[in-house]
Amino acid sequence: MKRLEELVEYFEKGKAFTEELMKENERLRMRTVQLEKEKMELKSRSDPERLRELLEENKELRDRLETLEARFDEVEKENNDFAQRYVEVQTQNDNLLNLYVSSYQLHSTLVPDEVVNVIVEIILNLIGAEQYFIAMMDDRKKYPVIVAGEGPDGPIRGQSLSRIDPVLARVLREGSEYFRAEEDDDSPHLACTPLKVKDDVVGAISIGKLMDQKKEGLTGIDHELLSLLADHAATALVSSKLYSRTERKLRTVESFLELLKLDGK
Repeated sequence: MKRLEELVEYFEKGKAFTEELMKENERLRMRTVQLEKEKMELKSRSDPERLRELLEENKELRDRLETLEARFDEVEKENNDFAQRYVEVQTQNDNLLNLYVSSYQLHSTLVPDEVVNVIVEIILNLIGAEQYFIAMMDDRKKYPVIVAGEGPDGPIRGQSLSRIDPVLARVLREGSEYFRAEEDDDSPHLACTPLKVKDDVVGAISIGKLMDQKKEGLTGIDHELLSLLADHAATALVSSKLYSRTERKLRTVESFLELLKLDGK
C-alpha cells in the first residue's frame, strides 16, 4: 500500500510539473511569434539596431524553447513510466486481494472436493491457465495422482503419473519452483510449483498452457501468485484429506459400536 501511495504522489507531481511546462511552452511560443511580427515591421522601417536586438532576443527565446521542449519530452516519458508502474502495482494489489479472499475460502472448508474447486478457480481466474493439473502424492504407491486438471482433450482427474517427465520429477524431488525459459521450449510445463507442508513435498501444481488473453505469458505477478497459492493450497489439501480420512474412520467405529449394542441386546 505504501508503494502505491508513493507512486500516486509521484504521478500527481509529474502531472502538475507537466502542466506548468506546457503553460511556459505556450508563453514562449507566443512571444516568439510576437518577435517575428516585430522583426518584420522593423524590416519595413529599416531600423538595423533594433532589428539586431530583436534577432538576439528571438534566438535566446528559441534556445530556451528547445530546452523546455526537451525537458517536456523527458517529463512526459517519466509520467508514462509512472502511469505504467501505477497500473502494474494496482493490478498486483487487486490480484493479491483476490488471492487473500480465495485463501480464506480454502481454509474455510475441510471437504476435499470443495478445497480442490477453490484451487481450480484461482488457477483459472487469477493465473489464466487453460491447461493445468493439480497432483498429490499417493501415500501407498508413492507417485503423484492428478486430483484435478484440464488437458488438451478435456478434464483429467484420478490419473496416476507413474511415469513423469524430468521437470516434474525435479520439482517433487527438490521442492523447487520451475518457470520455463526460452531455451526450454520442449518442456510440457510453463510453470510447475511444489506443494509443500513445511519441508515435505506433498504434490505439485503445473501450468501447461495459458488462455488466449494472456498473450504476455506468465508475469512476475503470476510467479508470486503461484508461490502464494502453493503455500496455502498444500496445507488446505492435506488438512482436508486427513479430516476426511478421520471422519470415515470415526463413522466406521460408530457403526461398529452400534452393532455391538445390538448384539448385547
